[in-house]
Amino acid sequence: MKKNNKPHYLVRKKPYIQTRANWPINVIFSILFLILGAGSTYYFLDGGKFTKVYGQLIELQNQNYEKNNENLKIKLDLEKNDISMKKLSADNKELKENNNKLKEDIMFYEKMLGKRKK
Repeated sequence: MKKNNKPHYLVRKKPYIQTRANWPINVIFSILFLILGAGSTYYFLDGGKFTKVYGQLIELQNQNYEKNNENLKIKLDLEKNDISMKKLSADNKELKENNNKLKEDIMFYEKMLGKRKK
């Protein structure tokens, strides 16, 4: 028995030449997959409801930021008022002490000189 050995060639005997254009089929497949991807995304994201929720989230974050700024301003005003009240109470206390000292001095001089008649 003789084996049927085929000769091995590095290149084909007949060149393979493609005669039709590939780009129309590629364009059709690209459009088809684009439509399928957009449709599945629309379906899985509940038809755009997710974007509404995301928009509301961003709006609420902006409102929260504004409210925090307002609260910070109010807190700073309260602290400023507290500091001024403490300073005023310290000044008032000092003035009362000075007033008491002056009253004592007046009483001392009145005792020395006697009461004046008005």
